[in-house]
Order: sequence, then C-alpha cells, then structure tokens
Amino acid sequence: MKKFECENSIYAFDSYREYLKVVLPKKGVGRGRRGELARYLKCQAAFLSQVLSFKVHISKDMAYRTSRFLGLSPHETEFFLLLHEFEKSSTKELTEYLHDQINLQRKAISCSEELILNGKKDPFASTYYSSWIYAAVHLATSLGSGVSEESLAERLHISKDNLELIKAFLIEAGLVQEDTRIAAISSRRLPLDPASEYLSRYHCNWRLKSLASLDFPSIDDLHYTSILALSFEDLTVIRQMILNFLSQQERISKETRKDRIYAFNLDLFELA
Repeated sequence: MKKFECENSIYAFDSYREYLKVVLPKKGVGRGRRGELARYLKCQAAFLSQVLSFKVHISKDMAYRTSRFLGLSPHETEFFLLLHEFEKSSTKELTEYLHDQINLQRKAISCSEELILNGKKDPFASTYYSSWIYAAVHLATSLGSGVSEESLAERLHISKDNLELIKAFLIEAGLVQEDTRIAAISSRRLPLDPASEYLSRYHCNWRLKSLASLDFPSIDDLHYTSILALSFEDLTVIRQMILNFLSQQERISKETRKDRIYAFNLDLFELA
C-alpha cells in the first residue's frame, strides 16, 4: 500500500472499519464521536462497538450516512463505500474486482505528487493540462538523449521555437531536468484527482488528438469503436478483462526500451 501524506487519509486504508477506528478514537481528541455517530445512525452504541471490533458490518445505507457524518468529500465517500463493499464481499471474483477498483482509485489520488502543494493548487497544472503537447514533450524526455530537439519537433509537428518554450516550462515546473540535448525526465509528476477540474480537459485533449490522427493514418495505428448491448454480469467480466489488460500494459511500458511515443485512449460507459 502506498503511504499517503496524511496518515488519516481514507486512501491509506484497506478496511472501512479500521478507518473508523482511527477517526473515531476511544480516547483523546475526538472521544465521544462514536456515541454521536451511533445516535446519528439511530443504532445502539453496542452495535457500533461490535462493528469496530470486526464482528459485524453496517449496512450500505448506514455506510453512506456515516460518510455524511464524517464530512467526506464526494470522491472520499465513493472510496469509503468501495471499502465497505470490498470488506463485505464473499466471492473470490468480486473481491478481486473490488480490489482492482481500490488500487485504481488510489493510483489516481496518489499523494506522492498531488496537484495540491502546501494546501494550494499546483501553479503549473492549469498550463500542463491545457494542451496535449505538454504531456507529449514531457514523456518524450524518457526517450533519452538519442532524440534531438529537431527530430522531436518534427515528430510532434511543432516548431523548434515552440518546443523550446514547452521545454522551458517543464524545467521550471520541475518535471524535467535540463540536459545538453533535449532534457531528462524527473521523478516529479502531476497526477489528476478524479474530481479535478482539469480531468475532463485532459481526456478531451487526447481524444481530439485521436480524431486528428484519422486524417494521417499509419499502418501501426489502431482505432476501434463499438456499441454493445450486454447484461450487467457480462459487463463485469469485460471490465475485469480490461483492468487486467491495463495492468499488463503498465508493466510492459515500464520495462520496455523506449524509442517512440503512442497515445492510448479507452472509454467504456453506459448509454441507456
């Protein structure tokens, strides 16, 4: 499990009951909140004590009301309910599926390099996510010094002057380290919270880029669009297959010898 900056962050927990034990302590600051929660849920304090002793579970409705009592954000509430469902799951298939969902949400929220720095929005995020080109040049730095600025500008269909401006921004943001050729990628990242105001723009930028690529087809490109009519059970199977594939794709992309950049978009959503 990744360590989060705030030890009480809900994203640091695998168990909703363990999280409740921490944020509703028996002693010290916050003592008495267990009784307040029991009254809020209209249940016996003894029942809540059994929950926190890992003997029984609260219902899904009570889990939602607990998130309201704790003042969790919409995304924290979603994660709390996911932990509740995960902890109550009784089959291997469902447990594995929910575990993957938890890890995906954790990855999106990773506190190692959040958009929030010292309580303020990262000043570079709005520019970085305003266009696909910043992320493209950023990733290009992982190709190493074998790629010249002239070659990269030609590949990305931008001027060398524009590339210089983008590189200067990435260096100022601490996302790359200056080098004699193009640059060297740094460990700093700007991951997006699923509730971020920049997320829709990020998705839109790369999907527009995908549409533009249709005008310049390459034999190596792959575009696929489909509309499906499925049962919820089969959707769950397909979704798990996609999650497994994404896990394998991530592992391969980390280990591969990098000499090219590719865009990869994926959408699966309900129409009706």
